[in-house]
Amino acid sequence: MLYIKCIKFTMIVSFTFLLIAALTFLLSQHALAAVSGTSVNEIGQISASNSDGVWGGPFLGLSTPYVAPATKYNGQQVQIVQEAQTSYGTYEQFAINGQTVGWLDKRAFSTIGQVNYNNSVNEVGQISAASSDGIWGAPFLGLSTPYVAPAAKYNGEQVQIVREAQTNIGTYEQFAINGQTVGWLDKRAFSTIGQINYNNPVNEVGQISAASSDGIWSDPFLGLSTPYVASATKYNGQQVQIVREAQTNCGTYEQFAINGQTVGWLDKRAFSSIGQTYYNNAVNESGVVGATSSDGIWTDPYVGGGTSYVAPGSKYNGQLVQIVREARTVYGTYEQFTIDGQTTGWLDKRAFSVIGQINYNNSVNDISTINAASSDGIWGQPYLGEGTSYVAPGSRYNGQNVQIIREAQTPNGTYEQFTLNGQTIGWLDKRAFGDAILSQNAFNNTVPEQINALPSDGVWTKPYSVAGVQYVTSGTTYNGQFVNILNEAQTQHGTYYQFAINGQTIGWLDKAAFRTNTVVKSGIDVSSWQGSIDFSTVKQAGISFVIAKATQGSTYVNNYFLNDINAAFSVGLVTNAYHYFTSPDSIPGAVSEADFFASQIKQANVDGYAFVDVEVTNGASRDTITSSVSAFLNQLKQDGISKLGVYASYDFFKNNLNLAQLQNTFPGLLIWTAEYGPNLDMNADIWQFSSTGQVNGIQGNVDMNYSFTNRF
Repeated sequence: MLYIKCIKFTMIVSFTFLLIAALTFLLSQHALAAVSGTSVNEIGQISASNSDGVWGGPFLGLSTPYVAPATKYNGQQVQIVQEAQTSYGTYEQFAINGQTVGWLDKRAFSTIGQVNYNNSVNEVGQISAASSDGIWGAPFLGLSTPYVAPAAKYNGEQVQIVREAQTNIGTYEQFAINGQTVGWLDKRAFSTIGQINYNNPVNEVGQISAASSDGIWSDPFLGLSTPYVASATKYNGQQVQIVREAQTNCGTYEQFAINGQTVGWLDKRAFSSIGQTYYNNAVNESGVVGATSSDGIWTDPYVGGGTSYVAPGSKYNGQLVQIVREARTVYGTYEQFTIDGQTTGWLDKRAFSVIGQINYNNSVNDISTINAASSDGIWGQPYLGEGTSYVAPGSRYNGQNVQIIREAQTPNGTYEQFTLNGQTIGWLDKRAFGDAILSQNAFNNTVPEQINALPSDGVWTKPYSVAGVQYVTSGTTYNGQFVNILNEAQTQHGTYYQFAINGQTIGWLDKAAFRTNTVVKSGIDVSSWQGSIDFSTVKQAGISFVIAKATQGSTYVNNYFLNDINAAFSVGLVTNAYHYFTSPDSIPGAVSEADFFASQIKQANVDGYAFVDVEVTNGASRDTITSSVSAFLNQLKQDGISKLGVYASYDFFKNNLNLAQLQNTFPGLLIWTAEYGPNLDMNADIWQFSSTGQVNGIQGNVDMNYSFTNRF
């Protein structure tokens, strides 16, 4: 019995479940049938309450997917694309910026309006709005459309109409001013709307011949609302520059300018002649006028009888003029030219005998000597090719010093205009001129100078840039050599020395290439080999100082030393002494030799320097020799001798002495070296450059020296 009751209960539950399912299916089918929506194309503005939601579909109950609160979009103007009705009401599907957002109760839209079309246009209109006309941010659909400004603000302005839209309220035009979009305005607020088919720049010349009914307008004419400028007959007979052409539904109009100032727009039919100017470009050339009697000069490029006449072209025949513009019209090519910076007019290009580029034409003030070849001509203008007027052969003036007053550069070269005795002669190739020698004097200084030339310094057969000069070699060939100066010459470029080596003339070199800042004196060093010396005659030979041998080792004294010092001092020569060093391997020996040398110096009252002459090694090392020399010099200081120096050959200094150590130990130490030949290869204060010198007052050979120090 219990089993039967359970079966009945189960059957009742199953039947109830099936009944609910069937009802649910029928209701859902009914709801689906109810939401079959239709496409729409409307604009609406959202004004939702807090209870309004945006849904993923037409609202069918709480199972409908929720998107967002509708108040999120309040105040926004949106595109309505679908409308559907359910048992809950009517719902609109909307999009913003082309993106679908969702469905919203239709009652949440404050305005809904139809936009029938919204198309691009290209028109021009003039605004004439009433005080009630407004400009809107979109085609007007009601007061919820965003307001921009009162339309009357733009009354009288000609604007560009870029779009037209029709709503259920009316037709609206979107317009721009100077390329900037302003907004939408009722089409009825435009006094004129006309089509401008084109508005293009042109470059033409025309002559005005207007009727009394022709007006000049500020814009291409679109009707009587186009701003009026003046009566066109005011300009009748004038040749003007046409800068733009535009076609409207009223006709074709030309914008023109006079003297570069824009005047306005005029009906194309009011121009009696319009000539095409294919180009009108700035140029920078020079030309020589060679016009015929029929060539005229005009105020503008010639375009016919309306072009204003200035003067006959032949008035300027033979003159070199500056060409500043070139233009081509239907009549030919014309050049605008100036004279002395003043614009003259336009002339047929064929009336110029020659035209060429002059890169510059500047005043100069120079003196040069002419050395022209037989092919060099003198011209009436800077040479521009055939047609430049010929004056004379350049060789007629060869060897003459002339005054150069101008220099010009053309494609053919650089040319100088020159005068002779104040009379202008003409233009000659710059290469036919050489520097004039302004002064030239024999150089009497017997003291040699040392060359220290740069790679850019050349040796020349004459002072540099003088007519006929030829290159010899680079000045650096003789760097470091002591040479004798023979002559000094001054030109416009500078001062030049003519020099010789060992009596052989070499050439001319820029004065700056000589070490003129070095103090150079000539001197001799003597010993008993020279015997008796006439020091008065020696001084007259240009000798400034003497270094006499005093002692050698610890016992030898030069018998001529005392007499040489006294005699040299008596005639005004700077006197110095040297000691031949024999103890390079012994510090005690060095000290002994120094004491011996000092005693002789004091006895002779030598006022100059005391030198140690180091020529032998005795097999000692470099360090030992350096220590011995240092001991010798230190002992001299102990003995009261303060002016110290050391002598050795160039090779001995390089191989056997630590010269840097000696110089650090004895500040002010003079370096005296022997190196025979034209070059000195080390820094030294005194250079013994020869052992076979000949000096008046001395019998036989004598050692010759140059001093580079002012301490003698």
